[in-house]
Amino acid sequence: MFCHKCGAQMVEGAAFCHKCGTKVVYEEDAAQPAEQAAVSAAPVAAVPMRSTNTMTNQDNFKEFVDNHIQATTKFRSAEDLLKNSKPQMFLWLCFGIPAVIGLVAGGPIGALLFGLVFGHTARWIAGGIIRNRYIAETVGRYEGEIDVCDLLRFLNEHLGYLHPYIHEGKLNTGILSFPFGIKQKSTAIIHVIPDKENAGADSWKYVFDAQNNPSTLSRIIGVTILSLIQIYEPKHTCLFKTVPILQAAMEYYLKQYRGKNNNVLS
Repeated sequence: MFCHKCGAQMVEGAAFCHKCGTKVVYEEDAAQPAEQAAVSAAPVAAVPMRSTNTMTNQDNFKEFVDNHIQATTKFRSAEDLLKNSKPQMFLWLCFGIPAVIGLVAGGPIGALLFGLVFGHTARWIAGGIIRNRYIAETVGRYEGEIDVCDLLRFLNEHLGYLHPYIHEGKLNTGILSFPFGIKQKSTAIIHVIPDKENAGADSWKYVFDAQNNPSTLSRIIGVTILSLIQIYEPKHTCLFKTVPILQAAMEYYLKQYRGKNNNVLS
């Protein structure tokens, strides 16, 4: 081993030259910085990240829906509206008042008969009037035909956070249907149809509705007293819980998602 500066022979493993005092540089030490530099320069594997665009759009949509819920109902959010289990007051009144009259007139049997017969009739009439008025008040209008398939895809994607109350929707001849409730006893409906009330050829409107999904037992035994008691409640509950959410979703789709060039009518 020789000193790289003065050429004097040195003892193996010496740190300095005994003649000129120069620090000895070994081949391993010289290669180490280069190896470290190579390691430092090596590209770091990218960590997969979820796109923030979808998250941001979903957050904006959820905020838009919740603001609409607060403005049109007594609830704070879509989740609050869907999870609320308070019965509709008129449903209790429809059966409660006839039952009390029947109890006074004929005891327990009278209460049962009056409650079922007159209560069911009152529920039929009152429920139908309220539902029809609510449907008429929530009609939305817009100009220019929309791609209903794209609308369905949008609704399924953005309403997914409300599962299992609102399930994945399907399309059938301009009708968008969304099974509603954990047991899916009813279905929320959006009709997308031409608006014949306006003169414009490209005038359209969307109308909300709901329908009951009869159980297998109901299909077998037909309409009985038991099925008559429950036949309107799922439809009524579905209509009043889903319309504010679907209304907000349609407005968001037309005004913000579909583009600013749409002339949405109030």
